[in-house]
Amino acid sequence: FALVLSLFALPLGAMLGLEKLIAFPDKTQRKKYLIAFAITGGFALLAAILAGMGSYRGAVDAQLANVPDWFLDAIRDDRASLLRADAFRTFIFTLLAAALLWLFTQKKLKVWVLATGITVLILVDTFPIAKRYLNNDNFQRNPERTFFAETEADAFIKADAPNHYRVFNLQNPWNEAKTAYHHASIGGYHGAKMSRYQDLISNCLSEETERLIDGLQQGSADFGNLTALNMLNTRYIKFGDQKEQVIENPAALGSAWFVSRLNPVTNAREEMDRLCRINPEFEAVYDATAFEPENERFSDSGSIRLVEKKPHTLVYESENEGDGFAVFSEIYYAEGWEAKIDGTPTEILRVNYTLRGLEVPAGNHTITFSYRPAPFVKGNTVMSVASWLLIVGFIAALVLQIKKIIKKPQLSV
Repeated sequence: FALVLSLFALPLGAMLGLEKLIAFPDKTQRKKYLIAFAITGGFALLAAILAGMGSYRGAVDAQLANVPDWFLDAIRDDRASLLRADAFRTFIFTLLAAALLWLFTQKKLKVWVLATGITVLILVDTFPIAKRYLNNDNFQRNPERTFFAETEADAFIKADAPNHYRVFNLQNPWNEAKTAYHHASIGGYHGAKMSRYQDLISNCLSEETERLIDGLQQGSADFGNLTALNMLNTRYIKFGDQKEQVIENPAALGSAWFVSRLNPVTNAREEMDRLCRINPEFEAVYDATAFEPENERFSDSGSIRLVEKKPHTLVYESENEGDGFAVFSEIYYAEGWEAKIDGTPTEILRVNYTLRGLEVPAGNHTITFSYRPAPFVKGNTVMSVASWLLIVGFIAALVLQIKKIIKKPQLSV
């Protein structure tokens, strides 16, 4: 934001100074104009002349620790050359602009000629600079088609995958977003990532990723030992764009499942430590200081499946012989999410530090999660009413205006 302010303020100040010079071309203004030229042009000329005296070393050079010295020297020479070229370029444009202003103050140029000349100099100066950052490569027809093109690995996953699954891309997993264009991804980047999910990454997922990579390199990956990845329904592990670079995880637990035991803990640290060691297929961890389930032992002889998935609605169908506890592979977020079993509201519990859990009575049920945060619902209602009032008001004003035109007496010739 500070850079934007300077990019706005400096040209504005220059335009105000130019306006004052044109409006009052007296000797006082000419002196100020010469001082401005001497400072700006002199600084640019000095930078060009002394460009070779800098060391041109920076923190980024630490990333080049393994390259030979001649390569580093060449990079630093290039940096000096870039500074020298742009400094001379700046001096030339400053000199040309100063020449135009001097001719104007000597009354040898009209205002429109000065304005045209300054405009041409600005365009000639800025256009090549802009082309360095925004050039023809940025204006391809439908660039998404190229950047997000479906790879062989993506096509293989889509053809092989069940209805609901997630993909884990081992290539820079927490800073890439292309995977999410084609699949539900457990990775990706966001500057405001949920703290609980970041905790899960730092304490469980990062360690499991290292173990997974080591196991794959040795040809003996133990998928059953990947607690967090399995509970996040990570059905596929991807480490390239070829179909041979996709590995199916047979231990992924799916969209939801029943567990037989709940393990109580009393704080977040204990919950995270316990989570990384449990078998999530049969047990779950919960914070006893925040939630109070009716039981801690349940029947896990049942099935549950996701039948409908929308951004604001998730619908599951369950079948279990005894009272069960279902864990859902969805992030727990208390603000706005509501759960109903056969239309009856029920409490959502947070289990395994990040996921949702529900106590489900025996029998066949339809379980629905819906996202209806109160501020959104109320705000949406107010906006809808205001929009309809605006439309009605516009129509009423239009009708009244038409009636006035129709009733207006016609002048006779």
